[in-house]
Amino acid sequence: MCYALIGGGLAVAGAGMAAYGQYKQGQFQKDMSKYQAGLDRQRAGYAQKQGEIEAAAAEKRHGQLVGAGLTAFAGNGVLLEARPDSAAALWEVDQARSAAYDKELIKTNAELAAWGFKANASMLTAQGSMAAWAGTVGAAGTVLSGSGSAMATYSSLKPSGGNSGGNSGGGGGVHADGYGYGGD
Repeated sequence: MCYALIGGGLAVAGAGMAAYGQYKQGQFQKDMSKYQAGLDRQRAGYAQKQGEIEAAAAEKRHGQLVGAGLTAFAGNGVLLEARPDSAAALWEVDQARSAAYDKELIKTNAELAAWGFKANASMLTAQGSMAAWAGTVGAAGTVLSGSGSAMATYSSLKPSGGNSGGNSGGGGGVHADGYGYGGD
C-alpha cells in the first residue's frame, strides 16, 4: 500500500511539473512572438521613414536634372520664358510629371513594405496568444491526466467491499489486513 501511495504522489508531482513546463513554454513563445512583433513594427516605421528619405532624394535629383537641362537649353539659345508649348517648357513639364511619379512610386513601395511588417507583427501577436493558450490548456490537461492516474492508483488500494474473508465466487478474497486480492 505504501508503494502505491508513493506512486500516486509521484504521478501527481510529475503531472504538476509537466503542466508547469507546458505553461511556461506557452508563455515563453508568447513573449518571443511579442518581441518579434515589436521588431516588425519598428521595421515598418523604418520602411516608411526610408521611403520619405528616398522620395526627397529623388525629388532633389529631378530638380538637379531640370536645372541642368534648362541650362543646356539656354546654352543652345532656346528662350526659357518663351511659350508654354515650347520644347523647353514641355520638357520641364514632362520632368515634373516624371519626378511626381517616381516620388509616388517610392512612397507606395515603402508603404507596402511597412504594411508587410505590420501584417507580420499582427500574425506573430496572434501566434503568441495561441501558444500561451495552448500551454495553459495543455497544462490543465496534464494536471487532469495526472490526477486521474493518481486516483486510479489510490482506488486500487481500497478494500474490495463487504467481503469478510470467504470466497465470493469470483476467485478473490480478502487478506487479513482487509484489502482485496485476486478475483475478476
